[in-house]
Amino acid sequence: MSKFVCSIVSNSDTDRPREISSIKCGLHVCGPADLLQVVSQLNAGDLAQETAKLLALELFREDKISMGGAAELCRTPIEAFMEFAANHDVPLHYGIAELEEDRRTLAKLRA
Repeated sequence: MSKFVCSIVSNSDTDRPREISSIKCGLHVCGPADLLQVVSQLNAGDLAQETAKLLALELFREDKISMGGAAELCRTPIEAFMEFAANHDVPLHYGIAELEEDRRTLAKLRA
């Protein structure tokens, strides 16, 4: 059994945070020996970074945040996050509507 714990730290003194300053995550894993061995070989920074990337990826996959927001959340350059998403078979959410919008923007910039 595994337990994933996350806490969100806000920069706001109000009940509703306007900006998230950090997300602190911890992963408590009890499971197969092979999994525990792999996790134990990672240092805390690597585990925290991978956890943040996977959380951001899932939020992006569920269309709860944008690609840029996901990259920012896990403090990863957007190009690297796009590659990470592709490696995990997550589509970029770029369809016909976005293509047409980009074409209109390009036409305006050329005018």
